[in-house]
Amino acid sequence: MSVDTEVELITGKYLDVYEPDPAAISLDAVAHGLANTCRFTGQSIRFYSVAEHAVLVARRLQELGYSADVVMEGLHHDDAEAFLGDVTRPLKRRLEDYREIEGRMSAAVSRALGVPIPDPMSSDVKAADTWALACEAHNLLPSKGRTWFCDGEYTEGDAGAEGFSFGLPPAEARDLWLRAHCALRDGWRIPAPTPQHRNSERFHAILRELGELHDKKQQDYGREGDPFANVRGSSEWGVPDWVGAMVRASDKVRRLQTFARRGTLANEGVKDAFMDLAVYSVIALVLFEEGEAAES
Repeated sequence: MSVDTEVELITGKYLDVYEPDPAAISLDAVAHGLANTCRFTGQSIRFYSVAEHAVLVARRLQELGYSADVVMEGLHHDDAEAFLGDVTRPLKRRLEDYREIEGRMSAAVSRALGVPIPDPMSSDVKAADTWALACEAHNLLPSKGRTWFCDGEYTEGDAGAEGFSFGLPPAEARDLWLRAHCALRDGWRIPAPTPQHRNSERFHAILRELGELHDKKQQDYGREGDPFANVRGSSEWGVPDWVGAMVRASDKVRRLQTFARRGTLANEGVKDAFMDLAVYSVIALVLFEEGEAAES
């Protein structure tokens, strides 16, 4: 590895950012990089990845009736950022060599994945990219994009933005981008998102918090290769794993019943009890499904 020019990828391979070898680039590496790279230098009201941005651009082009090749270009127009990061527009103008470096990276990704990434990007994709910027600014920035150069490009209800999430966690953004790529590759349309009620944002935010809570706690209670090791301990007493999870959930129910009677809890916050109850319920479902699969 050359520490001066190479970066290590999620796949374990190394990629020279100045002279990128297509053989080092994979679909998974691109998806992982885009999903973990935040737009707007991280200054949006919540995390918003380049992967989601790419899907938004592609959906806009699809809804406007462009060909599959143009939609695929839209999905992959920022692939270089999976390895170079999302350089903010004002800084990019000052980096004399960046445009050339980005062009070489885009060409390498294009060859590696067999997707169209023309340099410069087509005017149709450029227009959709500008629209997406205005749409994202409206949904994710304090100014809502007022006074930006793209102000006026987006109007609420525009084709392509219906039901869009604007802030998935990286793992979900990665899956969203990969599903869009595979659909286009196989000759299908990008799947429409499931409509989300305008007042459901907190519900979905809590679902993400539950996943993060589980990931943190399994570092202490789980074992390598099994995040549910502590709950499975119930099987040592002849109790099915999923029942053991529900016993733990029942303890949280008792705490909440106490809170309902007394209005306070001595040793645990009421929100923590709600969160733990939800996590144990999901764990029980996972273990129940595992048991069903083992029996079939």
